[in-house]
Amino acid sequence: MASSKKLRIAIIGGGIGGLTCAVALKDCPNIELDLYEQAAHITEIGAGITVWPRTWMCLKSLGLERDLLAILPEEYSDEPKLAFEFRISDRKEGYTFHKIYAKGGALCFHRQEIQRTLLKHVPESFHIHLSHRLTRCEEDEDCVKMYFKNGLEASCDILIGADGIKSVTRELFPNKGIFYTGSQVFRGLIPKEGLAKSYPTHKSLEGPIQYCGKNKVRG
Repeated sequence: MASSKKLRIAIIGGGIGGLTCAVALKDCPNIELDLYEQAAHITEIGAGITVWPRTWMCLKSLGLERDLLAILPEEYSDEPKLAFEFRISDRKEGYTFHKIYAKGGALCFHRQEIQRTLLKHVPESFHIHLSHRLTRCEEDEDCVKMYFKNGLEASCDILIGADGIKSVTRELFPNKGIFYTGSQVFRGLIPKEGLAKSYPTHKSLEGPIQYCGKNKVRG
């Protein structure tokens, strides 16, 4: 006789990664899923996120296409479109040395828009626990134990860590699951209106551009 016991899955983190995983599991009837988010509300600060064709195909397969297309400021087309123009930036006279075209181009969304759309598609049968900051997790013989700052203790069969750069779930792995690639990224935002006022003919006002110098890229 087949066992009726469901596989218990826990996702730590209610960002884009955690919610995408939850939506991807929506058609699996034999799992019991709990998603734990440290914030009191699922919101996303930050700026834009670029969705490339392969990622767009994945989002479509999750059933998000209609909701995301409704957010785009312009009508979507499958025709090849400029995704990025690459220019030399560490010389006095810059010039374009390469252009990338992609099917539909590179779609741009605000992170909060994608997160809100994903949240809409998480099944009601899945449990989302807010104000649950994970402080420690341990592998036991037959489960993973989780300990939260609010005093709650829980266990699961499979633990999925989507808790960002200050991940607690990485503690389960050697070297805390961190592998330094030798690259560093610093992100800064400039209001488009301010750039247009100071440099009304700047090329980045017309389309997506990456400026490349020696060991450096700016997009």
